[in-house]
Amino acid sequence: MFGMAKTAKVRARTDPEPKPEAKSIFGKIRRSVFNAFGAIAYTLGVLLYRWVLYPKRTPNRETLDALREVRERKNLTRYDSLEDFEKELDRA
Repeated sequence: MFGMAKTAKVRARTDPEPKPEAKSIFGKIRRSVFNAFGAIAYTLGVLLYRWVLYPKRTPNRETLDALREVRERKNLTRYDSLEDFEKELDRA
């Protein structure tokens, strides 16, 4: 992802107050705070990557109408061969 190496060093400062509680919680699921931090950072990276590069888009009215027509099999054009289809494309 992002063309980066698979591993990297990360330095982070944390508030010492919640650290014992975090150790206890992650210890119950057999994860260290370090592993949990890595998993959270990776997940956030994946989500940001998807949201930034592939945002959800709502189709416009023309696209929705075209999809509905195809589902209802309306206004379809049949071609006897791929060559006939390609000729039609060339004319457009």
